[in-house]
Amino acid sequence: MVDREVFDRRLAQLEELLRRLRRLGSRPREEYLGSDELHAQAERWLQLTAECALDLAHHLIADRGWRTPASYRDAFRVLVE
Repeated sequence: MVDREVFDRRLAQLEELLRRLRRLGSRPREEYLGSDELHAQAERWLQLTAECALDLAHHLIADRGWRTPASYRDAFRVLVE
């Protein structure tokens, strides 16, 4: 059974990370390209975004009793199926 509180917390975290990435993406290209700090922020937030998406996918897959994904990529295929 999906722990709704855990799921909602992870979903809120995903939404916040996406908001941060959009804000970062709205900065001028030259500013981004010239800043190692902005690159590091983008990299970390993308990593956390992927982790959140995978956590949500695996949580839902387990709850629904769907087939076990063979890889991270396959987790999203299972959701599509």
